[in-house]
Amino acid sequence: MLGKDWKLWEVASARESFKLPVVLDVEQTRSVLASVALARHRTPLRLIYCCGLRLDEAVRLTVDDVEPGRILVRGGKGGKDRYVPLSGTMLGELRRYWLQHRNPKWLFPSAGRGHPSNARERMGRSEAPFGKGALQVAFHDAVVASGIRKKATIHTLRHSYATHLLAMGVNIRQLQLYLGHESIETTCIYLHLIPFGEERSMEHVEAIAMMTL
Repeated sequence: MLGKDWKLWEVASARESFKLPVVLDVEQTRSVLASVALARHRTPLRLIYCCGLRLDEAVRLTVDDVEPGRILVRGGKGGKDRYVPLSGTMLGELRRYWLQHRNPKWLFPSAGRGHPSNARERMGRSEAPFGKGALQVAFHDAVVASGIRKKATIHTLRHSYATHLLAMGVNIRQLQLYLGHESIETTCIYLHLIPFGEERSMEHVEAIAMMTL
């Protein structure tokens, strides 16, 4: 108001709050996915977990994006393409899923509106991908049905994928590529969520304390 150029505002800023993402352990993940009522919801949700995909990335997948051993994720965050490893188990499930609708373009085509008995036929001729809202509702209902009280969303499946792979010993830089993170710092947040190596670390902490007695 005084017309002065206050330099203070160029160097002073409030620190952003740091919150860890919600994750499910392996048993909780299995329970939630098993509680999804319809296969046309369960398969894309399983793929999101098994490949660590974002919801937008999953529903935009085309038939040509899938090949043995990997999936091509086009136009991920930041407009970047990347390859994500695909297990043989998940590939088989995707093939069985596609054979039910045989849409020439979309891996997960929209079912549109109408009687459930005609859903496969509508999916086969659909020109639009599956709706994100339908998957979000299906996942929410599955969380409730599983009895899990965590505030989990579909993105929780991606967080859980990253946490579980790190706990199994996957290299964090490799995981960075799988997730499509531009910065390794973004991937490192998952190190706060795993107990991997904690017991051995406590042994070392106790050892250095004993050495100074």
